[in-house]
Amino acid sequence: MTPVGGATVGQTIFPVDVFSGAIVRSRTRPLYLVGLAIVAFAMVLLPLVYVALILLAAWLVLLHLAKDTWIFDGGSGSGTIYRLIFYLGPAVAGAILVFFMVKPFFAKRTKGPDPITVNPDKEPLLFSFVQKICALVGARAPCRIDVDCQANASASLQYGLWSRNLVLTIGLPLVSGLDMRQLVRFAKNGFTMKKTRIAPATAGPR
Repeated sequence: MTPVGGATVGQTIFPVDVFSGAIVRSRTRPLYLVGLAIVAFAMVLLPLVYVALILLAAWLVLLHLAKDTWIFDGGSGSGTIYRLIFYLGPAVAGAILVFFMVKPFFAKRTKGPDPITVNPDKEPLLFSFVQKICALVGARAPCRIDVDCQANASASLQYGLWSRNLVLTIGLPLVSGLDMRQLVRFAKNGFTMKKTRIAPATAGPR
């Protein structure tokens, strides 16, 4: 094995042993926080706007059925069929619109393949690497590491908001395109932001 740092020939040093000192967290700029607050507000506002549009469409349909009965006034004979079309046509079109706007709420979500949980006994170097990064940035180490086929990585709470256990999910396509320096920077950014809870735990190399 090639000596690392000040190692002598024949001495084995693992990659995690070359990490020393502390990783200083980058200062968060006020403009970044403002942009993050705007995005968070928009994420809450958009579903409310969508629900409001559904209610508006349903209200317009009911309003049309209740108020536009004047279409039948003074009509008789063959003209009745056309008046019926003018009356029921917008109502049917509005009902179809409301149906397809509500349908996504009840649609079944397609679940992708489950990630594979890494065994710490079989991959001790990976767990040592992650724990070393967490120690340097002062973040809590994950209780479990999963791998999947997504070109992404994330750290999430194991049992929801009330859980304190982190689960690290690593996308194999992402890791395969990074060298060791980029991987360290990627992990540092992710765990730093997860620690501060200012941004999502997914972050790319900078």
